[in-house]
Amino acid sequence: MTASRQNSTLLEAALDYATNGIPVFPCRADNKSPHLKRGFKDASTDEAAIGDWWSRWPDAMVACPTGQAIGAWVLDVDDPVIFEAAAAQIGLSLPVTRRASTGKGYHLYFRYDPAAPVHNRQRAASGWPFPRLPGAETRGEGGYVILPPSLHPTGKSYEWKCEEDVSEAPAELLAIVRGPKTRAMRDNYVPRIETPSGEDSRYGLRALEEECRTIMQAPSGTQEMTLNSAGLKIGALVAGGELRMQTAESRLVAAGMSMSSHHANHPWDATLIRAKVQRALSDGAAQPRSAPALRIIQSAPARGNSSRPGERFEASDGSSGHADQTRPVVQIRAGELHIMASRAEAALVAARAPLYVRGGLVRPVVDETAAADGQRTKIARLVPVDANTLIDHLSRSIQWEKFDKREQSWVAANPPINVAHTMLARDGEWTFPPLAGVITAPTIRSDGSLLCEPGYDSQTGLLLCDPPKLPPFPASPSKEEAAQALAKLDLLLDGFPFADAASRSVALSGLITPIVRGAMPVAPLHAITAPVAGSGKSYLVDLVSAILTGDSAPVIAVGQTQEETEKRLASALLSGQPIVSIDNVNGRLGGDLLCQLIERPVVAVRPLGVSKLVRIQSRATSFATGNNIQLVDDMTRRAILCTLNPNVERPELRQFKTDPRKVVMSDRGAYIAAALTVVRAYVAAGFPDRLPRLASFEAWSDFVRSALVWLGRADPVETMEAARADDPELSTLGALLAAWSAVAGSEGRTVGDIIKTAEMGYAAGNLIHADLMTAMQSVADDHRGRVNSLRLGHYLKAHRGRIVGGLRFDSVIGLHSKQLIWRVVKS
Repeated sequence: MTASRQNSTLLEAALDYATNGIPVFPCRADNKSPHLKRGFKDASTDEAAIGDWWSRWPDAMVACPTGQAIGAWVLDVDDPVIFEAAAAQIGLSLPVTRRASTGKGYHLYFRYDPAAPVHNRQRAASGWPFPRLPGAETRGEGGYVILPPSLHPTGKSYEWKCEEDVSEAPAELLAIVRGPKTRAMRDNYVPRIETPSGEDSRYGLRALEEECRTIMQAPSGTQEMTLNSAGLKIGALVAGGELRMQTAESRLVAAGMSMSSHHANHPWDATLIRAKVQRALSDGAAQPRSAPALRIIQSAPARGNSSRPGERFEASDGSSGHADQTRPVVQIRAGELHIMASRAEAALVAARAPLYVRGGLVRPVVDETAAADGQRTKIARLVPVDANTLIDHLSRSIQWEKFDKREQSWVAANPPINVAHTMLARDGEWTFPPLAGVITAPTIRSDGSLLCEPGYDSQTGLLLCDPPKLPPFPASPSKEEAAQALAKLDLLLDGFPFADAASRSVALSGLITPIVRGAMPVAPLHAITAPVAGSGKSYLVDLVSAILTGDSAPVIAVGQTQEETEKRLASALLSGQPIVSIDNVNGRLGGDLLCQLIERPVVAVRPLGVSKLVRIQSRATSFATGNNIQLVDDMTRRAILCTLNPNVERPELRQFKTDPRKVVMSDRGAYIAAALTVVRAYVAAGFPDRLPRLASFEAWSDFVRSALVWLGRADPVETMEAARADDPELSTLGALLAAWSAVAGSEGRTVGDIIKTAEMGYAAGNLIHADLMTAMQSVADDHRGRVNSLRLGHYLKAHRGRIVGGLRFDSVIGLHSKQLIWRVVKS
């Protein structure tokens, strides 16, 4: 874009904002400060004034005041890496709202409430304004923000990334940003390290060169931990007299700038990188280290599973060693338990030790197990990390030393157990990656990109372990290729007795959704029902699991109580398994935790034997099977229903022409590729004829539901109406509304009045009153054939405002009786 075109665009944008009622004003392009004397207080929608401003300052940034002036406050995320890690750690889930990218991060717009205002809270010398949510600032009443398409000083343009309406901020976020000011989290204010006298040693320069190389080669998602780990090591050498502070700081900052330039998603500026380097150097100086015995020089790759370049160690006598001496050193010192624990954790993170945060500290385990027909398959699971496990990893990744007074030197030692206990006790402070789940099948991300490389993916929070080999398939499939892939999946379903086309679409969604689950925060429950046992319900879920995991689905049963069921669901979630199957549901299916598991990307569960709730991300796909399942209340909008009906007396005697599970296991990778092809083709086509988005499941509606309809299949959401019609709770409420309306019309009645009226009419043989008595007894029977007024009142309050058949209950307080007056209102 030429300068003149850019200037024209800025003026046009400013005028466009003004036309839409947003007051604007010009800011300097180099430092974002206002050109006008009164700054945002002079913001205007007057076209003449705006034209005059941009004629004087044609390259000025476009800015607007925040707060009541535009009806929105802004969360300014300056450091997305720190912010998103902290948000995940505290379980903060942000809604879709208006969003703009900036030169370093992004702006999130939320509705402004003058009665409970959000004020400006900006970073100061002492650090970020919100210790629980570092990386972010707020712009509220008395503040302003820069608007697209202004050019940031970094050279990047502000851009609208999401132009949805401004949303309400979550209560958790408002509690943080409206909370009282607390001591800020230290970020760019660190004590200076005393620079030792003397020159840089050869040993120090070699070590610094190696760490700089490691920083510049840091893979995506590891930049923060790599920079911090390098600073800790070099800080120890500075304090030990091997390097001058000026040398260490300048070279680490230069390496950090080079690293940032290669990762466009983390565009750190020099000021931020210098602050991070200074902090790490300061922390590293707590354990001064010189080179009397060991000097690191680059050599051949070291043994073991480390992906970093190997190191050879040169002793003071000129001899050299290899192997475990390549580990970073932590010295055991009395009174420095907290420092040892911090350095040990940083070393484990830098070494990419397989430790993750999911309701506690966990590690993945991959078991090889027998599958059908003598085949073998690998199943991934998560196990909690205890002190002994942590000691094992501390021994693998770190060289521990203690001071031997007799030898007057540092000698090798085992990791102290109290270091492990201290690390485990730091729940909520860990810097290990947060884990959303462990999978063994490739998936896609929300941007449509393929996640097929084994390892941890920071974008989705998923850990991919030992995936099967995929056949070659196109990066941007055509619609014809998608149709062929869907036909391949559909062929697996030929032996199942689907009641209708929509039920078959639900089954196809069941085959595809778990594979592409990485692209969506939540997915609806896939419920599979039939009038009789032996219809193939569980086998259909096993077919899904065969593609997803290479084995049968792990199932849980409905407990005798809702509390027991929720305990079993919590265990399944904590294990990180990618599929949750509730088997043999007989009758009603609902429950608060199940509803949360399906609709919320982060849920709070209580692990067995623990008295506290833990918040975890959920990327599992939920299934339920049973005879004549009835989805209850809120579950009807969270589930799609696949109905099987074999229309034979003994369905268990039916035979499949082929064994679809055996077919899948013979070439599992091909069926994973087919599911990916269907969705990636729809994304590549630009989401043509996208259906209206299903509330709460917008991403699933875009990626799976619309793709199926695009390829000529029935809409799986059609089955929601059948589930709703079969909801016993909804039927009961509908009957009560209709009977109440028939007796009282829209006239208001107290609970006692309506019970008395119905009882009198029932005694007189009035059928309409008898219907009302029956409806009230179904929700408030006192077990003696009478209606309990207290129970009826509680029921009405719980269902007030819910519309069934065009009717709903409403209430007001009686002026004289001071009781609730209930009436049925037509909607």
